[in-house]
Amino acid sequence: MLARIRQGCQRAVVKDRLFGYACRMKSAGKLSGKSGKGGSRKAYAALPAKTVTIAVCVAAAVLFAVFAAAWYLVSFALDTRSRHGSPSEEISPEKTALWDSLAPLGQPVSVTADDGLILHGTLFTPAGRNAPGGRWVIAVHGYKSLPASMAPLAARYLEKGWTVLVPEQRSHGKSAGRYIGMGFFEKNDLVRWTEFAAARDPAARILLHGVSMGAATVMLASALDLPDNVAAAVEDCGYSSLTEEFTAQLADMFSLPAFPLIPAASLVCRLRAGFFFRDVDCTAAVASSSIPVLFIHGEADRFVPFWMLDKLYAAAACGKARLTVPGAEHAMSEETDPQQYWAAVDAFTARYFR
Repeated sequence: MLARIRQGCQRAVVKDRLFGYACRMKSAGKLSGKSGKGGSRKAYAALPAKTVTIAVCVAAAVLFAVFAAAWYLVSFALDTRSRHGSPSEEISPEKTALWDSLAPLGQPVSVTADDGLILHGTLFTPAGRNAPGGRWVIAVHGYKSLPASMAPLAARYLEKGWTVLVPEQRSHGKSAGRYIGMGFFEKNDLVRWTEFAAARDPAARILLHGVSMGAATVMLASALDLPDNVAAAVEDCGYSSLTEEFTAQLADMFSLPAFPLIPAASLVCRLRAGFFFRDVDCTAAVASSSIPVLFIHGEADRFVPFWMLDKLYAAAACGKARLTVPGAEHAMSEETDPQQYWAAVDAFTARYFR
């Protein structure tokens, strides 16, 4: 992948040099031609045929290289059936063991997405609570992850008497789907899950709690038409927008600028998956959020850069609070400082779940 991208960039440099050569010839009078009608044709005709052929070939090669790299990027990041797909998240043995101990207590549930896909999840009901009107949390996992990654959150909420719903995002686990939408499709899936919870318990008060891509899903959903039962949201290390997230990763992983690969990959994504990168804009979503949001971010996060927290928080026009965790890397805030993490979550939820 990196070699292909760099080859494309090298070809682009050759093209630029040829263009500069043509410009110098023109300034020296060799390509001037006559002004007026036909002048531009004569100037073009004055170019050596070999130079024109080379320039056209170089331009075609650059375009091919850019779109080949863009196709690969979409396959790598979003296509779960591609042999070039990125690896799944490694979930710690501790989280896996905790999930394995919780899973037998849960009930398998499912909803149907707007596009007909069947989405699966696990529903946990706290011991001894049978009356309606309780507190619900929908805990949404991140990119290339599984519900087991949410085990510490699920266990903590259960201990505090919350009903816990842990969906498996589309194209993850048992849920159907090919392309990961980075929140584009998933926001609507989350609305279906909130409707499921409201139908199960019409008097429920619902909290949305997402991590990484799950946090982006939560933020995007916060601007949609949610059931009145949804009272607040917690977003943990979500990105400001997909364009900015992919731009940051392209620079960090490959030391490459956003142009021309990001615009090309966005177009390829639209052709293959049905959306442009610009369609996943969490900053715009929180500016229109209908519910209060708690923003959490680890200060050592490099995967979703820490500066995105400030941008999101500044844009949010809803009720809001924030927590930054020193030393916490991506999606590690709860594990790095659980006491501070849960103190912030408990204080936030106490304001909206009474």
